[in-house]
Amino acid sequence: MALQNNSEECGRAPLILTSCLFCPAFSSQSLGCKPIASLDHFTPEMMASAELVEEVPLGTSKVVKVTGIANPGRTVSILVRGSNKLVLEEAERSLHDALCVVRCLVKKR
Repeated sequence: MALQNNSEECGRAPLILTSCLFCPAFSSQSLGCKPIASLDHFTPEMMASAELVEEVPLGTSKVVKVTGIANPGRTVSILVRGSNKLVLEEAERSLHDALCVVRCLVKKR
């Protein structure tokens, strides 16, 4: 899991995909498209559009930033940077706990 708060844009936050987040299910849900298994199914209704796709440096690595998605899904990417693996693992556990609390509160309504 890759995590970092990105408050670069006001309003709608940009979608950031990293290599560990870039799986067909997550990216297709985020972009509002459907996974394409073969070229026979490569049709306009299966695809998504965006205003800008760019590779942005982030520390010592790079991420792909997609903005201006025509039909955005209801997903969020959280990127967290830490000084070492232990800090990142603790941040992941804390975020998981926080999301579980939110899920429980939403289910009770």
